[in-house]
Amino acid sequence: YGHSTLSLCMMADVYVCTMPAADGILSIDGVAGLALPVGSDQTYTVRFTPLDTVHYMVSTAEVTVTVLPKTITTSGTLTLATHTYDGQTTVTDTWVSQWPELEGLEPNDQVTLTVSGNIESPNVGSRTATLTLSLEGGQAQNYVLSSEATNIETTCLVTQRRIEALVSEDLPTS
Repeated sequence: YGHSTLSLCMMADVYVCTMPAADGILSIDGVAGLALPVGSDQTYTVRFTPLDTVHYMVSTAEVTVTVLPKTITTSGTLTLATHTYDGQTTVTDTWVSQWPELEGLEPNDQVTLTVSGNIESPNVGSRTATLTLSLEGGQAQNYVLSSEATNIETTCLVTQRRIEALVSEDLPTS
């Protein structure tokens, strides 16, 4: 996803192709700007129009391609906010106070991180959190996180919950 094995230069929704034999324009019928979706066994009609039409002719072929998701990474640290004791061990996005940045996204793709996981204990103290990061958003299916960015361990501080008591002088006597 996002790159081709040919030497290409984008010009007005077509690619100018540089090949050893001839320069020209490579287009794929029904695909704007050659942005192929991720998937297996996709069949397209590809057309190469040489710039030098005196020595070379237009060539058309039907091709079947598999486009794999692009592997991306993160930079920076995921930090969990201090969490007030509630008896729960499940970590969600609301626990995150700082997200790492995604690196390797194609321009204008809308992809964000989401987190799931657990802390070792719901009790007060510094707790180890084992987390899994995943992708969501409009183009998330075009990407996968590197293995180093998918599973992480960090810490979370669980603090005491404040309890308020209402005391009344009008208690029944026995």
